[in-house]
Amino acid sequence: ALLALLFGFGVGVQARRAEAAGLPPGRLVRRRLLALGAIGAVHGLLGWYGDILVSYAVFGLLLLPFLKARPRTMLIWAGGLLAAATLAFLALGALFQLITSLGSQGRVAVEIDRAVRAAAEADTAGALRAYGQGPYGALFLRRLHDAVTGWAGSVAVLPEILALFLTGLAAERSGLVTDPARRPLLARAALGLALVGLPVNVLHARLAGAGVVAGPGPAILALAAYTFGAPALAAAGAAAALRLRDSAPVRGLTRLLTPLGRVSLSAYLLQTVVFTNLFYFHGLGLYGRLSFPALLGLAVAAWLAQVLLARAWLDRFRFGPAEWLLRRLTYRRRPG
Repeated sequence: ALLALLFGFGVGVQARRAEAAGLPPGRLVRRRLLALGAIGAVHGLLGWYGDILVSYAVFGLLLLPFLKARPRTMLIWAGGLLAAATLAFLALGALFQLITSLGSQGRVAVEIDRAVRAAAEADTAGALRAYGQGPYGALFLRRLHDAVTGWAGSVAVLPEILALFLTGLAAERSGLVTDPARRPLLARAALGLALVGLPVNVLHARLAGAGVVAGPGPAILALAAYTFGAPALAAAGAAAALRLRDSAPVRGLTRLLTPLGRVSLSAYLLQTVVFTNLFYFHGLGLYGRLSFPALLGLAVAAWLAQVLLARAWLDRFRFGPAEWLLRRLTYRRRPG
């Protein structure tokens, strides 16, 4: 959710820079999104099936009609999208709960749930074989299946993602980030959004846990809580960070992490290169073999290594390699 907020904010920055340079902002943003989608397609099909770039690029195109809209209009649309998605999940979850509670129809729902669980277990076993054992042909076909399924499934979260895009775009267009007079507003927003987001996310976790045991009804209700709670908590975190950004600890953290932020696309793709060779059969073949604590430790260590690598890279080069390619495709000239 926080990434989606930042993505929308970034689109606003790109559009503003295009306007300042006398370029059509819609055309430039469109080219950048199409370039990002092309990079994501290669990443998803040849690297990691969990690619998010294609979905963000496609969803980002829906921002083009809003580039000249007022921030208030964007926020109204964002609120409407979140409300509609939340209500839809609530209705669907309630329907499943009703079916499950009805006599013979309940038995049908149980059988459906049992079949879904069996299919999921078979799917997991197939993934373990393809990614952990190969051969490469089986791995590629499995990755193709998982990537396309993931991209198609992302449509379910389109209202939430688009709402967050619009909120980020509205924040950029309104000058909220750069106007010191609005700092008190940020503090109140952070507190209010956290008071809503924290309990709703706790509810989401409880419903999701119940869904593992009780079937699709609680799981869908968990999606309703997530659709509303995750954006609230992400916006609270963003508002708190902006409110505190001039404090000494935050300034120090910003200086440390800024290089990684400047090469975030390259870092994202590098993680795929590193981890697919660690986990897939053509590397160390660790897929499905490590405990959760080991995975968590590995993730933290890799991220810290990237913090150092990003600083070393930018000491010698102006752009990360993926950022260079994205600019080359966007502006259709070699980056200076």
